[in-house]
Amino acid sequence: MCNVKKITFSIVICTLNNVVGLEKCIASITQQTLIPNEIIIVHGDIDGEMKKSITKKIQPILQSNLIALKYIKAIRSLVLQRNIGIENASGDVIVFLDDDVILEKDYFFYLFEVYQSKWNENLGGVQGSIIEAARGNSWSPIEVIRKIFLYANITGSGRLLVSCNPSFCGNPQEIKKVDIFNGCMMSFRRDILLKNRFDTNFKEFWMCDDIELSYRISRKYHLYQTPLARLHHIPSAPNYEGHRKMTRMLVYNRFYMFRLYFSDSKINWILFFWSNIGEFLLRILDCIRMSNIGALLGFLEGWKLVFINKGHPYRKKTRESNG
Repeated sequence: MCNVKKITFSIVICTLNNVVGLEKCIASITQQTLIPNEIIIVHGDIDGEMKKSITKKIQPILQSNLIALKYIKAIRSLVLQRNIGIENASGDVIVFLDDDVILEKDYFFYLFEVYQSKWNENLGGVQGSIIEAARGNSWSPIEVIRKIFLYANITGSGRLLVSCNPSFCGNPQEIKKVDIFNGCMMSFRRDILLKNRFDTNFKEFWMCDDIELSYRISRKYHLYQTPLARLHHIPSAPNYEGHRKMTRMLVYNRFYMFRLYFSDSKINWILFFWSNIGEFLLRILDCIRMSNIGALLGFLEGWKLVFINKGHPYRKKTRESNG
């Protein structure tokens, strides 16, 4: 690693009562070859077990590794929790991790190799790669359908499609410039985040806030993904209500992003609705595969919300940010 400058970094973990996941995530951080200056846990609820775990298990481990800990209670809103993390972080770089990731031992070493080598090259941020996503098959029937309909996929190029769906780069072969980050492992320079907070219009409907922020930053700065910094991301499977809520939020927020970035072209509108036809078909397949109509109902409810607001999610087109 070339010694351009000594880069300090803070880790922000936004959590909601996931005691077991948080403990595993913290354990993988303390085993790193490169250790953060501080970990900021922003908890979106009051839960006795979580506080007990932090004070009796997590805090002593971090102290023994000379890692400072900040534990902050907040309103249950991922967007607001992430912005609180930014406000309380002191490192040159802020790394956002979900509480259901487990890092490989050299994750931060390889992440900051990129920061060191590209710090003076209009760098905005760096992310690693998800091991499970790297196993994705570009030619599986579902992935092919997703690509035909310009829908979200994990075997793409790391770009935001004009349909406003993310095409994540699941298995890069080298350090790659990308437009969007995955919220479970994104990191940015702190000086840039202080000018570009998470969009508070996502306060209630938090899906896509990570994609919107990273895409916004990528318009002015370079974002990179490295295949060498690897982690496991194993989220728990959502239940019926979880599928319904997540899909409802996804539909609503995706339309909001589309209006922000791509709605000035008639062709883009056609492609956007084409992708929604594809999503409708995929949700039907989900119903059959999982015997669960939650996602399909969420899709319909999301569009109902769009029409209730007369096609204007959050009642306006202009983005409000905290930056």
